Amino acid sequence: LSSPNFQTKSVGIYLKPVTPVRNGETSYALAVVNKNVLEVKKVQFSLKALGIHKGAQYNVRDLWTGEDRGTVDYTYIFSFELRPTSAVMLKLTLV
Repeated sequence: LSSPNFQTKSVGIYLKPVTPVRNGETSYALAVVNKNVLEVKKVQFSLKALGIHKGAQYNVRDLWTGEDRGTVDYTYIFSFELRPTSAVMLKLTLV
């Protein structure tokens, strides 16, 4: 992984532009990693907090379970409870 877009001592959030790209807007891969080996970590953030300030909407898919998680925009608050050393990996595809 490259450098995280946001990091605390125990949690890293990684956001990478991916295809498809349309009219200057891009889709994203998003990973949230709990690096703590003992504690569950609760994480909440918006795409806006990660520097995305555009009006695009994204279909969200969990890349490990294949589950579609609906449609969001940059103001949506993502919320995760991550077990020790676990991670979530999502693809945010432009609508």
